[in-house]
Amino acid sequence: MGNLLKMDDGTVIREAAADDRDTVVNLWEKAGLVVPHNDPHQDFDRFLTSGHGGVLVADDGSDVVGSVAYGDDAHRGWMYYLAVDPNSRQQGIGKKLVDAVEVLFRERGVPKMQLMVRSTNETAGDFYRQIGYQEMPVSGFGKRLDGAVVEPPKLDVVITHLEMRSRPNLASVTPAEPAVLTQVPRPSVRFYRYLYDSVGAAGLWWERRAMSDEELAETIRSEDTEVHILLVGSEPAGFVELNSGEFPIVNLAYFGLIPEFIGRGLGSYLIGEAIRLAWDKSPELLTVNTNSLDHPRALRMYQQKGFVPVREERVSWVDPRFTRLIENGGTLWA
Repeated sequence: MGNLLKMDDGTVIREAAADDRDTVVNLWEKAGLVVPHNDPHQDFDRFLTSGHGGVLVADDGSDVVGSVAYGDDAHRGWMYYLAVDPNSRQQGIGKKLVDAVEVLFRERGVPKMQLMVRSTNETAGDFYRQIGYQEMPVSGFGKRLDGAVVEPPKLDVVITHLEMRSRPNLASVTPAEPAVLTQVPRPSVRFYRYLYDSVGAAGLWWERRAMSDEELAETIRSEDTEVHILLVGSEPAGFVELNSGEFPIVNLAYFGLIPEFIGRGLGSYLIGEAIRLAWDKSPELLTVNTNSLDHPRALRMYQQKGFVPVREERVSWVDPRFTRLIENGGTLWA
C-alpha cells in the first residue's frame, strides 16, 4: 500500500488497512470524536469497504498520530473523523491530512469538498476557517435509520446563591475611563437582546434567548425590572438588571461587561454602582447568583463586595450551542 505524502519529520500519510482499526478508533476516542449513538468500529469498516471512501492515517513510524475518513457522492467529497493525537498537535498534521483528501478528490474529478462540524466544537470550526473553508448558509437535516436515539450534550453546572443583608460600606470607585451608568426605561427587545447576547455569550447565558419576543418584552418592561447600561463615551459597555418582584428582596438578576471592555478597570465600578442602586430601594435582602460557566473571578468579586454564599445548586443543562440558542460562545474564559 503506497504512501500518499511524506512530511519533513518523516511522518507518512497513507491509506489505512483493516488492522489499523483499533488504533484509529482509539485515536478518535482520545480526540473526543466518538459519541454513544455511533459505533466507531463499524464506521471504520464502512469507510474501508464502501467502495467510495476510505481512511487516511498519519504514521510516524511507531504509531498512528492522525487520521481522517473520507467519501464522495460523485458531486461532493466529504471528510469525517479528522483527528490528531493530542501529543502531536501544532505540527501541521491535520492540515496535511486535509490536503491529502483534497488531492484524492481532485484526481476523482469531484468538484466540491464539504464537512460537518458540531456547533459545540469551536476548535474544529476555527481550524477549518484558518485553512480556507467557509461556513455555508444552509441548515443540516438528518434522520437515524438504525433506531439510535441522539441524546443532546449536557453541561453540569454549579450555581452558587449569595445574599447581602445590609448595605455595605463600599469605597467609592472611579472608573478607569470616563463612564456612566444610566437607566433604560422600557428597553426595546432588540436592544436588550444585543446587551444580553454580547455580555452573556462567553458564559453561555441562554434563558433569555429561549424566550419569545413577547415573553421577553413583558419581563424587561415590568415595573419590577430595571435595566441600567454602562456607557463608555457613547458606546454600551455592559449592563445591570435589578428585579424587585419579591420585594423587600431585590435580586441582582444580570450583571456584566461586553467582552471588549473586560480588563479595562470597569468591573469594580459597575458592581459597586449596581449594589448602590439596589440598596437605594431600601430592601431587607439583596441576592445574586453566579455559576461555574461565568467568569472565574465572578464568585470572588461578589464575596469581596460583601455577598455571602448561602447554598449551592447542581443542575444539568442541555448545551445551548447544540440547540442553536447560541451559535458561538463559551470561549472567553478558556
